[in-house]
Amino acid sequence: MFVNLYSSASEVKQQQNTAKTDTTVTTVPVGRKRLTLGESIGAKKAVVPPKAAPANTKEAEIARINSFSSDKDRIIEYNKKHARGNYIIVDKKDCSATVYDKNGKAIKKFEVGLGMDVGDKKAGGYNCGIASKIRKYTAPGEYTLGEQSAASDTKYGSNLFIMEGDGVAKDSVDEQVAAIHQIPTQRLAQRKGLFKNGTISDNRMSFGCINMLSDDFDEMEKIIQGTGTKLYVLPEEKGNKLQLEMQVDGSLKFVQTKYRNE
Repeated sequence: MFVNLYSSASEVKQQQNTAKTDTTVTTVPVGRKRLTLGESIGAKKAVVPPKAAPANTKEAEIARINSFSSDKDRIIEYNKKHARGNYIIVDKKDCSATVYDKNGKAIKKFEVGLGMDVGDKKAGGYNCGIASKIRKYTAPGEYTLGEQSAASDTKYGSNLFIMEGDGVAKDSVDEQVAAIHQIPTQRLAQRKGLFKNGTISDNRMSFGCINMLSDDFDEMEKIIQGTGTKLYVLPEEKGNKLQLEMQVDGSLKFVQTKYRNE
C-alpha cells in the first residue's frame, strides 16, 4: 500500500484558500439529528410552563380553613385574620362559653346552661305555643350578638343579647329567637343551683337559649365588645361539623352541615 506524501503546489494553495474561507460549523451526526460541537447530546430545551390563573382568594381561604381537623380549630384560625375583637365559642359537650382574643388565646371560660334537648337541630318547630311540643335545642352555627328588646328587661334585666343567626326552625309558628342571657327571673330558684355543683349533666335546662349566672354575664360583658360580638356554637352530634361557606352576598360564614335546610 502506498501513501502519497506529496501534493502539487496548486493543490496546496487550493487547500489553504479553502481553510481561510470556510466558516461552516462542523457537526457530528447522532442518529437523525446533527448536533453542533459543544451541544450536549440528549439535552432538552427548557420548557417554560404557562402562568397559572390566579386562584379565587375567597375560595382559597375557604379551602384552607376547612382543612383544619376540628370545629374549634377552624374558628380560631379564621378569626386570627378576620376577627374585629374578642369572640365567644360555646361548647355544648362541656356546657361552656369561652371568650377568645383575636390571636386565638382563651381569656375566660364560663359555665352555661343550654337547651334541654341534646342534639343539633334548630329550636322552635310546630306548636311553639305548647311548651311540651317546643324543640328545645341550642343550634350550632355562627351568631352575632344584637340588641335586646325592651320587653326583656323584666325577665333578664340588662343581661341579655339576642343571637342573630340561623338557630330557629323555618316552620316555627310563633316568632322565636335565641339569646344568651342571665337565668330568667322566674326560673332563678330552679336553675341557679344547677351551676357550679360539680356536674354538667344537669346544665341542659333551657328552651334553646344560653343561660348564665348574672355575675358571670357581667364579667363576660366586660371582655367583649357587646353588640356585634361573634358567638359560635359547636355541634355535638357525631358526623356534624361547622364549615366555612360563601354566602349569596359574598360574605363568609360558618354553618353546620347536618340540619342546614330546616
